[in-house]
Amino acid sequence: MPHGREIFKGDAAELGRLHESRWQWLEEAVGPAVALPTEYPDGYHVPQHRHSRSQLLHALVGVVLVTTKH
Repeated sequence: MPHGREIFKGDAAELGRLHESRWQWLEEAVGPAVALPTEYPDGYHVPQHRHSRSQLLHALVGVVLVTTKH
């Protein structure tokens, strides 16, 4: 999995597959902190999911909306 900035381009199915592979990489990454910069297209939606460790999102441009049951 590349560690540099990655720009998502493609249809919804392709973006979904890419998100799944990145999520798997993050879940298996070793270390107390892992950084993965990403640029999402306008209106991109990530399906409901959960993580095995804490997450921190930082948007440089735009808005990130997160919902949780907790």
